[in-house]
Amino acid sequence: MDKERKRLAFVEETFFLQLLTVFQHLFIVCPNSWVNLQGSCYKFSSNALNWNAAKSACKALGSDLVVINSQTELQALTSKVSQTVWIGMHRDRKDKSRWLWVDGSRPTYTHWYPGEPNGLHEECAEMYSKVHGCQWNDQPCSSARLYVCETRGIPN
Repeated sequence: MDKERKRLAFVEETFFLQLLTVFQHLFIVCPNSWVNLQGSCYKFSSNALNWNAAKSACKALGSDLVVINSQTELQALTSKVSQTVWIGMHRDRKDKSRWLWVDGSRPTYTHWYPGEPNGLHEECAEMYSKVHGCQWNDQPCSSARLYVCETRGIPN
């Protein structure tokens, strides 16, 4: 009987934590002019910058270039992306075959355009518009692109 009570308590606690996570996403407050999607806040730039300047612009806003961790997050962004934008992925300076997010993590989800990444001198990642399925391409970091910043929302 003790085992069954412990199991039920665990199931109840797990359910409660999952429910709390869902509700937290519903009641997230984003900074003014930012968009709440999936519990994060996104800022879609209106001016084009090179990748490093875009990264700095996001940092100045207390955020980072967007880190896309799932197909769900990509789909949420898709409706908002009408032009090619910088995302927060770049080649690892120590190992050019490896890609990293701006937070230092390795990608667990990718959405590369067929045949990409394909250029060793293309060290930053961009996301095509929804016309091209928001697929990703490697691009020289010096190119000017719109960009997307991401930050965690504030629970309300």
